[in-house]
Amino acid sequence: MVSRFSNITSDISYNSRIIFIKDGFKIFKDWWLIGAGGGAWRLLNFKYQSFLYWSTETHNYPLQVLVETGLIGIIILMLLFASIAFTFAKLCRKGEFEKDNGYISNVAVFTAIIFLIAHSVMDFDFSLSSIFLLAWQLVAVLNSGVRHYDLSVEYGLNKNNKQKIIKNNKLLNTNIKTLFYREINCYPLIMILVSIAILFWPIKFLRGQAYANDAFENFKENNLDKALLLMEKAVNTDNLNAKYVTGYMPIASKPDVRIGYLDLLISKAETVSKSSESNGNGEDKLALNSYISKAKELIKRVERQANYDADLALNLGIFYLKTTDKDKGIEYINKSVGLKPLVPTQWQYKANALYSLAMNFYQKGDIKNGLAYIDKILAIIDEAKKVNEQNLSPFMFTIETQKYLEKAYCIKNGIMDTDDIVFQSVFGMDIDNNNFADQLGVSDIAIVGNYLSEGIFRVSNQDQNLDPYIYTRTLDFEPNNVYKIEVKLANRENVESVPFLIPGVTNKIGQLVLNGDIYSAEVSVVATSEINRLYIYVKDNYDIESIRVIKK
Repeated sequence: MVSRFSNITSDISYNSRIIFIKDGFKIFKDWWLIGAGGGAWRLLNFKYQSFLYWSTETHNYPLQVLVETGLIGIIILMLLFASIAFTFAKLCRKGEFEKDNGYISNVAVFTAIIFLIAHSVMDFDFSLSSIFLLAWQLVAVLNSGVRHYDLSVEYGLNKNNKQKIIKNNKLLNTNIKTLFYREINCYPLIMILVSIAILFWPIKFLRGQAYANDAFENFKENNLDKALLLMEKAVNTDNLNAKYVTGYMPIASKPDVRIGYLDLLISKAETVSKSSESNGNGEDKLALNSYISKAKELIKRVERQANYDADLALNLGIFYLKTTDKDKGIEYINKSVGLKPLVPTQWQYKANALYSLAMNFYQKGDIKNGLAYIDKILAIIDEAKKVNEQNLSPFMFTIETQKYLEKAYCIKNGIMDTDDIVFQSVFGMDIDNNNFADQLGVSDIAIVGNYLSEGIFRVSNQDQNLDPYIYTRTLDFEPNNVYKIEVKLANRENVESVPFLIPGVTNKIGQLVLNGDIYSAEVSVVATSEINRLYIYVKDNYDIESIRVIKK
């Protein structure tokens, strides 16, 4: 037991809760008076996180109240706690309350309340409706004991006043009844009606879910008109669920399947476009215009929520990127990244959106705007670096994000045909600030990497008795193709050749031979695997200007 308490500060769960508290106070700092509203932690905690975690609960009820209701809410909560303590103290005043079964019961109830409140400070007990209801029931039981005690004092319900009880029995009953109605000020029937009215909302939610499920069934049968009408009913039935407008995922394991109203509208628009090319059906266009008109109303309804909901902002961004208002799409994508800056996939969506727009401009011959968006893609590196400066556990870009940045780097340097480029080093991509390019790994600590401001990445072997190597990410080779490996060094005069290996492709270590100012070799790929990485063995010091793998 002693060892458990002595090691508590090294416990992961304990340290995580300390971080939750710190991040909770960051939110409170920006929403200190009336709080950020119900569910604020779930929506806002990603923006304020010290490192990436996926807890949807604060694990601390007072902190949750502080975040959601601000200073006003926490003061009311503290007054409630104080009133509970005062209530119990009132029951226990010496000489004024018999220590009988009633006394023991109230002590037990008060103890239970205290333990529930105490544990809610370190866990999400009160997020469970059954526990929360139990706590309030216990408070009600304790309060009833106080009311009984007050009546006992007022009307003489104690051993010393038995005669008064008998004499004033009728008066006592009348006053209790009057007191009950005066304090509660409502009849049980009213509470029953209120409860029934409250039950109306979950019924609405379930009905909205049913409409959404029916829409999905029609979507699978390619009946888009019926699916749109059903999803519109889902939106109108449960207008609090923005996912019915955009981003609704009926299958959790398949996030690419989205059938919100706007998502269905995009599918309908694509269908109408193909249909118009073949037979020019005017009825479909009229129906589409009607859907678009409805979509505009729905978008206005959910746009305010997107200021605080990263997923909704992302979904709106994706929608706008598929329309003519692409700048607004980028705006919402940026909002999404700002609300979840430590989530790598958010940066991937941003890189994808910017790259798509850049290619769109290049295809139209608008080189100036295309290049402007290429610069925005490369600027993601510095943006992510800045975010990671305050991150206790720096994140890395996803492989897909790295690929977008590699292509943007090539285009920036005049290589427009990026389809055949399998790998392109971008040594400035060091968003975790460890002085080692994020695209590369290292086999041994004998290798020391250092990015130089001139765009050169220097790797050094600190132990000549070892054969350490640096390696790239997994390379997307295609079977039965030839690929060329190119490595450019700034210190070519000191290096005769560069040893390399691609597991699963080359059977032994080969040599990149100097040809002009580039060390190169060609390899034939018969089959591919997940271990297809380029290993470059570091014999001495390499001042690397570029590493590239190209499909011939």
